[in-house]
Amino acid sequence: MSATGEDAHLVEGFAALASRAGAAILACRGTRGRLKPDGSPVCAGDQQAEDIILAGLQGLAPGVPVVSEESFDAATASATDNFILVDPLDGTREFLSGSDDFTVNIAVIRHGRPVLGCLYAPARDALWLANGDARRFRLPAGAPLASAGAGEPARTRRWHAGSAIALTSRSHVSEADRALSTRLGASEAHSVGSSLKFALIASGEADLYPRAGRIMAWDIAAGHAVLAAAGGELVSLEGAALDYRAFGKAFAQHGFIAVGDARALAAL
Repeated sequence: MSATGEDAHLVEGFAALASRAGAAILACRGTRGRLKPDGSPVCAGDQQAEDIILAGLQGLAPGVPVVSEESFDAATASATDNFILVDPLDGTREFLSGSDDFTVNIAVIRHGRPVLGCLYAPARDALWLANGDARRFRLPAGAPLASAGAGEPARTRRWHAGSAIALTSRSHVSEADRALSTRLGASEAHSVGSSLKFALIASGEADLYPRAGRIMAWDIAAGHAVLAAAGGELVSLEGAALDYRAFGKAFAQHGFIAVGDARALAAL
């Protein structure tokens, strides 16, 4: 999983799986969810999307360890130097409420960093892929990637503190998140669900996404890959680079800041 040709094949395969998973998720519109033991919601779309992705990864990346949200087992999962992180449906709350702010996420982690990423918003027909650079495609759910053409480059925008836009979680925003946005110089804040926030920053539509609370590795890995490939950064609350091998058996990170331009971190 290191050669450029192999990486391109992987990312294209991720896109195909995400498109199929997205179609399955949309077919579950209107269904009811339930709460998992940790209090987070899950629905048929989560499980169907994960089944599609995990089955596909067996043929696409045989032998590469996969950590995925719905089948996660802290007793057996481990972060190695080369593994895949999957969130089959990020933003389940938004999906169940009828919002379009939900995504399918697949990322390759190498030596602690997300180097390949696929972030797909099926209700928006929007796909972002990261493999050296970041590209955005218009892709209806279930459609093949070939139908989307070459896409367009995704690039972050320059930092301007006086007009900076912060993105906050639609379901999990806290006063600490708002305070961090203000401290970093954001002049306005918008609520957006799921990992879509990373994609919007990567596409130059916003400037930063601060998160003071706990979040799972699979929630951020694909977005991190896309953001980094587009010219942005995702760091700890102290400004340090994230090492996904250091997240521990829980695969959880306690806070981060995502920015399109590193100059936004000067306030740290």
